[in-house]
Amino acid sequence: MSIKAYLLINTDVGKGDDVVEALDGLDGVIRVNRVTGPYDVIVTIDVEDLYSVGKFVNGAVHTVPGVAKTLTCINARRL
Repeated sequence: MSIKAYLLINTDVGKGDDVVEALDGLDGVIRVNRVTGPYDVIVTIDVEDLYSVGKFVNGAVHTVPGVAKTLTCINARRL
């Protein structure tokens, strides 16, 4: 069973487009959206399990220059 999650990302000023470009196309990424409001980018991922969610956030997202803060929301319908 796979896990879908939504990653809400705050970026450093002026870095939103760079973050979108870095995350778009990564394995497990379904969609990357540049948005306005309290967050700058929303990423939808679909990965194998809960461990993989954490591994993706820590290994792929937090290492992108310009990512300031993240909030991960797990899609409860998949649990």
